[in-house]
Amino acid sequence: GAMHTLEHLVAEYIRDELPGIVIDFSPMGCRTGFYFTVWGDHEESYIAEHLVNVLKKVAVWDKEVPAATEVECGNYRDHDLEGAKLLAQKWVDGITTKGWNCYK
Repeated sequence: GAMHTLEHLVAEYIRDELPGIVIDFSPMGCRTGFYFTVWGDHEESYIAEHLVNVLKKVAVWDKEVPAATEVECGNYRDHDLEGAKLLAQKWVDGITTKGWNCYK
């Protein structure tokens, strides 16, 4: 549930952060991570900065999950907003305290 909701929120808002270059943001089938594909050649730090911005927004999200209705989502019953917020905050905290390779 949490990974699925995180997918919806990040996929929706990463396009606002990186207009015109996002191809896809989707979970791995095993739900151990995500695939994030963009057009062009970009510095890791550029992409990471915008992804962290979106994760910060997700961590405090207080609206409905976008595109999560029966008509819009094939797995609409598998959502967990509170879990997604916790995952997003965990990533933000980890990146902030431990860094990301591109931030070292």
